[in-house]
Amino acid sequence: MDTITDQLRANYDALPYTGGALRLTHPDNLSAVATVSGLSTAPVERCRVLEIGCGQGRNLIPMAATLPGSRFVGIDLSPRQIEAGRMTVAALGLTNIELRAQNLMEFPSDGEPFDFILAHGIYSWVPPEVRDGMLALVARHLAPQGAAYVSYNTYPGWHLRRVGRDLMLFHGRRATDPAERVALARQILALAAQAPQGYSNYKDVIDRANSDLADASDWYLFHDFLERVNHPVYFEQFVQHAAAHRLMHLGDARPSLLGWQWLPDPLRDQVMRFATNDIEREQYLDFLCGRSFRSSLLCRPEAVRSPGGAAALTNLFVAGAKPQLAERGAVFRRIVAAWPRAVSFAELTKESDAGGAGPQIVQAYLSEVLELWTRPTDFIATPTDRPRAAALARHQAAAGGAEHVVSLRHESISSDPLLQYVLPLLDGTRDRAMLVEEMKRLAASGTLVLTRDGVPLQPGEDTAAQLDWILQRFANQSLLAS
Repeated sequence: MDTITDQLRANYDALPYTGGALRLTHPDNLSAVATVSGLSTAPVERCRVLEIGCGQGRNLIPMAATLPGSRFVGIDLSPRQIEAGRMTVAALGLTNIELRAQNLMEFPSDGEPFDFILAHGIYSWVPPEVRDGMLALVARHLAPQGAAYVSYNTYPGWHLRRVGRDLMLFHGRRATDPAERVALARQILALAAQAPQGYSNYKDVIDRANSDLADASDWYLFHDFLERVNHPVYFEQFVQHAAAHRLMHLGDARPSLLGWQWLPDPLRDQVMRFATNDIEREQYLDFLCGRSFRSSLLCRPEAVRSPGGAAALTNLFVAGAKPQLAERGAVFRRIVAAWPRAVSFAELTKESDAGGAGPQIVQAYLSEVLELWTRPTDFIATPTDRPRAAALARHQAAAGGAEHVVSLRHESISSDPLLQYVLPLLDGTRDRAMLVEEMKRLAASGTLVLTRDGVPLQPGEDTAAQLDWILQRFANQSLLAS
């Protein structure tokens, strides 16, 4: 191969990166985070989204399927992955998404602006000139009120993870085939875990690497740990690099990183004394918790900002399912009862004990026990007589062999026989009686084993009751559409 880029293209063609949907990257999550941080973005229902390094489109295609009024563009270095994504787009009949086999360094400089730009798993895994080119692309094409998502490996946490990476690279240094390198990596980690205690806590580091990666998929292990380039940075260094391209750090796509929930008050007070600005404060926090990965949101310095926090909740919607939320009062009981739908903040403030609900909701959001949405959700809480599952989820389930299906919340759900065989039947044309007969047929053929509390149903037992349970499970997983 002539260049690192050529090698990367060959590696992704040989072993595609088959990750699924990542909810943190969804425009609704990014817009909610931006709103709480004081930035008003374009409406999610009518936005323009660019994903750099989109792979097979498994993150971008579900967005396009649920936001038909928005436009989506994905680029990736691997032609093989783009072709696989285009086949899915064609099968779903989507017309609002375009997937291109394209080097980000060759992206047209005079192209359209985008309200949201996504770059997951790119920054730390490409050469310096490509990292720079990627931020330059974001700076050129981010809309005035846009938000860009960039994820990357961070120090100090990656100092520890590098030990396992270096060990795997050393053991597989003579192998060229990705599959062989993955096999050798697993071999040496398992071997190292059997070694006696070494210097200080060294074995703890090796054991952690072995346990973290033991169940990891081959594509994740190879691309995240064994690629030639893996360049972690300190958070402050990333912010400085972004600033060099006139991009400002807005916050983190993960709500818990927007607050200090995990930090005891005395320690927080000390950090506030040491830090002279928000960036230094975040860097201190990374040192204190050993953070190894971040998902930063960037915006333009000149973007119009407004007060964030509880004052920004007025036009947002709230969702949450954790039972302990109900103990916090009527507002939170209303939220739990509505799951999987989101309830508008305006409705919640009509509750009799809604005084001070705004700060409580923000606190619960930052603790990641609540979700914030910028629009009404169309998820079905109670299955209808002719239930209909999301088209993409039906397609994925029917494909066979799929590891996950994507819910309407943009979350990957591990596949199982019920998803594989029952979900594709929910196209809105079958009523419950027809679905019961289909399930009986699947059970009679041995294709699907129906159970109650883990015990197989016997002939003549209540299949209709089993169907009710299955449909409610699908509804709770946000798989049923209106």
